Amino acid sequence: MLIEEDNQELATIGQEDINFFWKRILAIIIDIFILGLTGSIVGQFFIEQFVKLGSWAQGIGFMMSLLYFGILNSYLGGGQTLGKRLTKIKVVNHQGEYLTVNKSCLRFSIFGLAFLVNILPEINFFWITFNLILFGIAGGIVYFYLFNTDTRQALHDIICNSYVVQSQAVGKVRLPRIAKRHFVIFSVIFFATLILGGSIFQLFSSGVIPSELKEVREELYQVDNYLTVQLNIDNNYQEELDEMIRTIQVLVNVKEQVRDEAAAKEIKEDVIEKIINEYHEASEMDYIEVTVARGYDLGIFSDWERYNQKLSTQEWLVRLE
Repeated sequence: MLIEEDNQELATIGQEDINFFWKRILAIIIDIFILGLTGSIVGQFFIEQFVKLGSWAQGIGFMMSLLYFGILNSYLGGGQTLGKRLTKIKVVNHQGEYLTVNKSCLRFSIFGLAFLVNILPEINFFWITFNLILFGIAGGIVYFYLFNTDTRQALHDIICNSYVVQSQAVGKVRLPRIAKRHFVIFSVIFFATLILGGSIFQLFSSGVIPSELKEVREELYQVDNYLTVQLNIDNNYQEELDEMIRTIQVLVNVKEQVRDEAAAKEIKEDVIEKIINEYHEASEMDYIEVTVARGYDLGIFSDWERYNQKLSTQEWLVRLE
């Protein structure tokens, strides 16, 4: 018994204990499937509440994932989610010990915010920047896992000083330092994403939605049944026609259940009528496309019903007569 304990103290976790690539990917696929299945079951009981939460329903999915990964990847779960248990890998710190619950929750939060959260309640500079930062973090997680062959730590592992190793591995982690070039490359990519993404937003956000359409959107927001309303003008050059086709695109996310196509038709015509009456250039548009949607997105699972219709402006006018 003493000999076995001494051997464990002398043992180290080395390169051979991290030399797996697909195991970790397979583990996350299994875990996402389990969470998605759980989300679909929970959604059956709380669909009305999730629908009314709108994009903030992703917070519910995030908390469910946080409990799953935060607890199981810590010492409470032996450093193993169900996916890791099946693929025989585990999460440890540099001492080869299991993570505390707090550290495990922080580790998942970095990963979860990057991959499971996509909240864009309004298209403005703050929310665009927030999502670009998350996109950059997600890129960092992928980059380090693909190219950091020294330790196979992804970005969230590096921040939390954690390692994913073979389940039978014991002892302190003895691995080379991560090459500095990886941090330089990641920094360049991250800040380039922020600058380029912000520039593209500034370029395309200015003047895309005319002020009259913004007023229509605000008016539609006053309708109690409408959770969110997105308006956009799409300019698509048709080479074969040698002309620009202009389309008003509308997405209305509603609270109440849309019973059938007739109910969706009523909502669509209400939206179209407001656009045509309030936006004086509507008659000059080639098409108006309306999508009525109802559902929820937990991040780990989503369920939507959509009714879409695209007609020429003249066809809509005939329908409204």
